[in-house]
Amino acid sequence: MSSATVKVPLPLSLPRQLVEEIVQWGIRLDRSGSWLLGAAWNLSRDWVASLDHEGAECESGSYNGDQAARNWFIPAETMLEIAHAAQRLRIPPEGVVELAWNFSRPGP
Repeated sequence: MSSATVKVPLPLSLPRQLVEEIVQWGIRLDRSGSWLLGAAWNLSRDWVASLDHEGAECESGSYNGDQAARNWFIPAETMLEIAHAAQRLRIPPEGVVELAWNFSRPGP
């Protein structure tokens, strides 16, 4: 018997450029943006765990401009891990998601 993954909405205000990049990659790979964010987190989880507050601040902030608010549907466990990383690094969850995306971003 398989267990279903409980997905919860994670409301984030990400830079519009980042959202557009995620959506474009989703179209290209025939995956949802939420799936891509989950995959990015899975790939970058250990790297993010190795960062300290100063390292996280240095690595984030590569996207500028206006913000786009959106709900991303990710597994509840992933949401908790992102929230814990944000608390540990003293940055907002949006910063953790940006770090994860930058680390795991597909090619050019």
